[in-house]
Amino acid sequence: GDRGGGKSFGTLEYCVARFIKAGDQFIYLRRYKEELDDSLPTLFDALIKEGKFSRHELSVKGKYIYCDGKVMGYAVALSTYMKRKSVNYSNVKYIIFEEFMVDGVSSRYLGTADKEVAVFENFYETVDRLRDETRVFFLANAFSMVNIYFMRYKIRLKPPYKTYNKLGNIMVCIWQDQSYREAKMKTR
Repeated sequence: GDRGGGKSFGTLEYCVARFIKAGDQFIYLRRYKEELDDSLPTLFDALIKEGKFSRHELSVKGKYIYCDGKVMGYAVALSTYMKRKSVNYSNVKYIIFEEFMVDGVSSRYLGTADKEVAVFENFYETVDRLRDETRVFFLANAFSMVNIYFMRYKIRLKPPYKTYNKLGNIMVCIWQDQSYREAKMKTR
């Protein structure tokens, strides 16, 4: 979707609400450790600024994400997840894969397309363990309809840019908000 349009905000808000309501944990996934290290200190800043979950304490300590002192989630870098394979993710219901598409300039995939997708699928299997209930939110700015994940899962997008695969287990939605775009056009 649009840059700055609320993809991360909305997804984090959903996952925090699911933890508070049902105890569903989540994983905040970035491709590289450096990306993870850069994003974790301010992970909840936008939610806090907007007054979301004001009766709860949201925090990140190391690679653990907390709500009111309880582990709500885990921060994982896809490039180094093999070091954390023994972690029990049995309460994880969601994975937020932030910036899953690369622009080829400021970021790169993990080696070849096949290698990265294989690493992601191995990571997913480590988390899901055949429970068949873990959902992944692949988040990225909409700058290309061609990426290694769409190719791997045979996703072809046509207007209105919402599609389901034949098995019904993948949904893609290109988020656009005209009022957000208009407000953005009014800024410098």
